[in-house]
Amino acid sequence: MKRRELLTKAGTVAAIGSMAGCLGSLETDGDDSSPGAGGDDDTSTPTDGSGGDDGEGGGSGSDGTATDGDDSANSDGGESSSPSVQSRNITTTGSGCGSTSEAAVTFDGGSSTVTVDGSIMASDPCHVATVERAAMSDGTLMVAVGVEADDADTCQQCLGQVQYEGRFAFADALPSTVEVQHTSQGETTTVTTASRNVQPH
Repeated sequence: MKRRELLTKAGTVAAIGSMAGCLGSLETDGDDSSPGAGGDDDTSTPTDGSGGDDGEGGGSGSDGTATDGDDSANSDGGESSSPSVQSRNITTTGSGCGSTSEAAVTFDGGSSTVTVDGSIMASDPCHVATVERAAMSDGTLMVAVGVEADDADTCQQCLGQVQYEGRFAFADALPSTVEVQHTSQGETTTVTTASRNVQPH
């Protein structure tokens, strides 16, 4: 009898020990898997987002650089193909009473100069001629001649007429056309337009 009781107790203890081992292994597996899954999710999210931003930024930068390069190339080409005014001066050759407003243009290919001889109206003879503007536009030299009062103490009271000679020098080539305007007494009028005759080779 005593022997049977011992064997029964020994079997019960062994069964309880084996069940405890199974329960312990189940708890360990659950604890290990939980933190590992959470770490993987947190790491992947910022990596995907930063990669998308870099890709979009690179595309916009490439487009902007190409546009700027095309504009600069067109600008340089336009400037080099047009004659440029190197120097300009005007001399008052005479003045008196009168009301004539006229101009004549001379092209000198040998010295690369354009000469404008003219007469412009003024409120009285005590004025001198000035160059208000001299600029190139599509192969045409636009010249605006004006007048300003001189430092005379006394002046004859009559409508004035001022004679002048203007000379315009060019660095590379002469303009194909010259347009002369007179600015006087609050008005601007075109007095002449002259074109250069180019002889065929």
